[in-house]
Amino acid sequence: MQPPVTELAPPPPAAASHPTPCADLLSGPWVVAFQPASTEPEAARFERLAVPADGWRVATLRTSPPPNSIKLFAVLAAPVASGDVALVRVEARATRVTHETAEASLAVTVQNHGGIFTRPAEARFAVGATWRVLHLPVRFPRDCPAGTIECVLGFGYHEQTVEIRDVAVSLYGPGVSLADLPHTRVTYAGRGADAAWRPEAEARIRAHRRGELSVRLQTHLGAPVPGARVELKLVRHAYEFGTCVPLHLVHDRTDDAARYREIFLDLFNAACPENDLKWGWWHGASPRSLGREATLAGLRWLRAHDITVRGHVFLWPSWKHLPPHIVRLRDTPEDVTIPGLIREHIADIASATRGLISEWDVVNEPFNHNDLMKRFGDDIMADWFNAARSELSNAPLFINDWGTHDIDSDPQHVAHFVKTARMLLDQGAPLGGLGLQSHIGGIPCPPASLLKTLDHYADTLRLPVRITEFDMAAEDEELQADYLRDFFTAVFSHPSTVGLQMWGFWAGEHWWPSAALYHRDWTEKANARALRELLKRTWHTHAFTTTDRDGDCREAGAFYGDYEVTITPAAGVAPQVHRVRHLPGAKGPHSLMFTP
Repeated sequence: MQPPVTELAPPPPAAASHPTPCADLLSGPWVVAFQPASTEPEAARFERLAVPADGWRVATLRTSPPPNSIKLFAVLAAPVASGDVALVRVEARATRVTHETAEASLAVTVQNHGGIFTRPAEARFAVGATWRVLHLPVRFPRDCPAGTIECVLGFGYHEQTVEIRDVAVSLYGPGVSLADLPHTRVTYAGRGADAAWRPEAEARIRAHRRGELSVRLQTHLGAPVPGARVELKLVRHAYEFGTCVPLHLVHDRTDDAARYREIFLDLFNAACPENDLKWGWWHGASPRSLGREATLAGLRWLRAHDITVRGHVFLWPSWKHLPPHIVRLRDTPEDVTIPGLIREHIADIASATRGLISEWDVVNEPFNHNDLMKRFGDDIMADWFNAARSELSNAPLFINDWGTHDIDSDPQHVAHFVKTARMLLDQGAPLGGLGLQSHIGGIPCPPASLLKTLDHYADTLRLPVRITEFDMAAEDEELQADYLRDFFTAVFSHPSTVGLQMWGFWAGEHWWPSAALYHRDWTEKANARALRELLKRTWHTHAFTTTDRDGDCREAGAFYGDYEVTITPAAGVAPQVHRVRHLPGAKGPHSLMFTP
């Protein structure tokens, strides 16, 4: 049935304040090119608007995230080439809102049409009662034939009604900079310095990430050493701040690889191989596989540099990500051998890497990579955990998935994550932690929503949480830096979390180059400076004190971790350096001996 037609005021003439486009990427009038769709038809109402101007009215009838569960979408009619720049222009207003901000929300996304979505541009905008023009520039990272890219307007938020009276998707080609085009700045709730979540987060950091560090200095005879000058310097956080590492950069002898290792060791105390431990790579099926010995050598390099290493991943259970010798068994009588082959693989890689890896992701992305579960039942995941435990008696074993960090915008993902974890626990599987990938696009999760999600996991599952694959792609580097600061602060403050791992830091070796901390030429971005400020200053302890008459000294709010303690007993006496580990729950002072 054709949606009803309603009158809508015409848009004003567009201002020519930017370069002239070379092509229109839509197939005909925008109002015809864009078609309605909803995963929950009863949650949406679409009305075609006309007279004197064409348009659409979209009513979200109940809170219905994710955004694209209710949408208008248009498949782009023309091809684009790698490096081409385009501009999406949308004119919108809200006629009904229920959110406390008195605004409606609209997502604008450019993504591939069908399959697993990659999004070269994505943003969430707020719209109010007056017409607002929204601009989203996009640079295409690869050649895309006609019919393979779509522009999507997403309305799956709170109950609201939004009207659209103009949309244009214009191609400018490769010769135009994104900076030459208008761009409606994206932000997020809670970004302001006076945001309500900040004092609470800082209080939690003081309570859970800091504690009194006390030192007792004695002679070898047990006598106290009073009046000694003591310098306490944090040299390694107890909390794990990490990144994925392509292990070839551990071995390569290029200038880039040397610079990579230098920055990596300066910023991070934890890591996981990016791809080298995935089944196909370990098995040698990938053309970029290092081979078993070089992979193990890379792990030994990480251990030698005091880097805590997590394994990723025993199983990515879709045909797309399984090695060829397993995929060949698909839909054959021999596919019944797959569970046994999986157990053999887990035993092989777990035993080969034992002592080099502290924890493992057992299963990756079961929400939408679940071909093996469809074939053998969800219970097979418990079998994988038990196989891993039989080889690794102490390593925490994790489930890892995307879309799990924001219960407000993606409750379906969060609910599936909790349901899967509960099933594993009910089956007696040794599930030891939750891995939240946290890839952030153009719609940043507000810190309050992130904290709400962490509270939900703490209340329902009571398992340790690790952010496993954090990154944020944005052309706005100031936004990137602010969001990294706030995301890290919220996560670090939550007592359920044990670590925060980025998914790369250098654009020269990153699946999403615009999300990196360093450009390809190693120039430092604003988000790198924000991370360095947190790790080296904000969450850093460097204090000077003096021992009392009992030889004791203390620093009340020292961040947990490894400390270099430099002691100078008296003027003219050579200092002595010790290393102590300051951890929660430690009893009594660290006893250090001064040797004359």
